[in-house]
Amino acid sequence: MIKKMFSTTKRTIISIVCIVAALGILTGGTVFAATVVSKSTSIGADNALYFACANAGVDPTSATDVKVEFEYEQGQFVYDVEFDYNGTEYTYWIKASDGSIVKKKTELADGTEVISVNNGTTAATESTAANETTIANDSTTAATTASNDSTTAATTASNNSTTAAATVTQATTSSNTSSTQVTLESAKATALSDAGLSESDVTITKAKLDREDGQEVYEIEFYNGRTEYEYTISASTGAILEKDVDWD
Repeated sequence: MIKKMFSTTKRTIISIVCIVAALGILTGGTVFAATVVSKSTSIGADNALYFACANAGVDPTSATDVKVEFEYEQGQFVYDVEFDYNGTEYTYWIKASDGSIVKKKTELADGTEVISVNNGTTAATESTAANETTIANDSTTAATTASNDSTTAATTASNNSTTAAATVTQATTSSNTSSTQVTLESAKATALSDAGLSESDVTITKAKLDREDGQEVYEIEFYNGRTEYEYTISASTGAILEKDVDWD
């Protein structure tokens, strides 16, 4: 039978086409079946949105432009949850099987993107804004690059055809010299504004000046209901270096 299938060039081509088609049907059917089974046993789109909003400290009924899609990403089924709140865009990958957060990205109103990855890898910052912060594994290290940190001035003297260039770096501060330029009240206001809250809405548990990695920072912590906010803010620039939001 097999020998007859490949007895002529025409039969050989037809046989190969049939075999490829059959394999495609089997493979596609397997993938489709796996997707259906995973979705039927998943937490559901509504719960995925709830978990994402809870982590962000946002009431689901207050979120706008909500989008929830069931997808297969990086070897696992997840719910891709997107929503806006108070000028901030949130994107979450919620694990479909148990509701854990695989990845989250927060794009602030000023264009700064904060990406958190909970799989042990370093997140890549996709922002093209002046300030970019990357947080890996709920953030033990944050790096901020300010485009205004370095200013270059060039002066040209036309009479003697001499060009002088001066480069001034404003980002470097001696560890023995205080770099504090932002007040504590200003740092608190920055954190509350980023959280979309006012001081009357929260209970502040920590607000102090500290030194981390050779630079002075403000550590701001407060509660709103069952949500805890923790911020680390640069004392020299007022930029948010680290941000953590936990919902109990």
